[in-house]
Amino acid sequence: MRSRPIKIMYLIDQLDGARGGTESQLLQLLRRLDTSTFEPSVAVFRESDGLRQLHLPCPVSVGKIRKLLSLDALAKLWQLSCTIRRAGVSVVHIFFPDASIAAPLFCKLGGARVIVSKRDMGFWYTGARLAALRVINLFVDRIVANSAAVRDHVARREWVSTKKLNVIPNGHDEDRFRTCSSVNMRKFLGIAEEEPIVGMVANLRPWKNHAHLLEAFARVSEQYPSAHLVLAGEGDQEKVLRKLARTLGIAGRTHFLGFVPDPIPVIQECAVCVLCSESEGLSNAVLEYMGCGKPTISTDVGGNRELISDRVNGYLVEVGDVGSLADRLIRVLSDPALAARLGDNARCRVTEYFSGTKMAQSYMDLYAELTHATT
Repeated sequence: MRSRPIKIMYLIDQLDGARGGTESQLLQLLRRLDTSTFEPSVAVFRESDGLRQLHLPCPVSVGKIRKLLSLDALAKLWQLSCTIRRAGVSVVHIFFPDASIAAPLFCKLGGARVIVSKRDMGFWYTGARLAALRVINLFVDRIVANSAAVRDHVARREWVSTKKLNVIPNGHDEDRFRTCSSVNMRKFLGIAEEEPIVGMVANLRPWKNHAHLLEAFARVSEQYPSAHLVLAGEGDQEKVLRKLARTLGIAGRTHFLGFVPDPIPVIQECAVCVLCSESEGLSNAVLEYMGCGKPTISTDVGGNRELISDRVNGYLVEVGDVGSLADRLIRVLSDPALAARLGDNARCRVTEYFSGTKMAQSYMDLYAELTHATT
């Protein structure tokens, strides 16, 4: 029986507040970690404004590593290795691409077991990065995917044995889904209570395919001229999307909210929620939609089908199928009983399988397994 907690270091490229899915999941894990058994710390490669805003519940160190292929980076990674050994860190849990490539060897040299989280379908892969990962993964004890789809993708593309792969789905705090809706948002945007809102929470990036939603909403608007489209997220596509909305004649009913610290009150005001990405690991946005009991329409990519059973708790459509997306939106808006059934089934699915408590326990069990401890 250990008399001292097991030291866990979470290593990540940078933390941009709670804006990203990975950051929010890490925060939930830190807040649920049993500190009588585990002693966490966080190390980041780069400083950021978001890091200062997070108020993490554990010590934080900043490596100030900006360029990986440099002598300075090698020196700092060696310092990291020495710190791990000196502090007696038992497990280093790594997030994000740069840290996943640069750090595992040095963490092993420091005497720690190494876990790497994989949370997407490798949209950032290049030939050079894949080649590096296939070598670096030899120094990784376990890779944790947030969906079976991501697990299978990593096994195939990175040449990892399935014996080294675990699946631990994203988890969420159910209390968040009970947040009061944002009545002020309707008032601010000039949307009447009886006017339905179609919503999407996603940064405005090309692979999120907001343009397809705009095109589908234009078709929906012909049948539901009082409907509004609300987009929560920031990114470099806003100017292009605003222009498209004007071209489609829906600019007056398309609202760009920008970054929203907590999207739940916005989601609560939506009649139906959408995600039309071309690549996803296990979408936090879809989990939030479902946790709020909203009928959800999503593209059939990555782990989305592990969340949505088509026609049972939402709809799945193919990437780029604007016609099917518009059709499903019209079905939900025209049938309140259907919308309620899909939403209720969605909430039950998230409650049963995707709780933050279950996620944290799965990670603690893995840490204990790797360190031969008990929890």
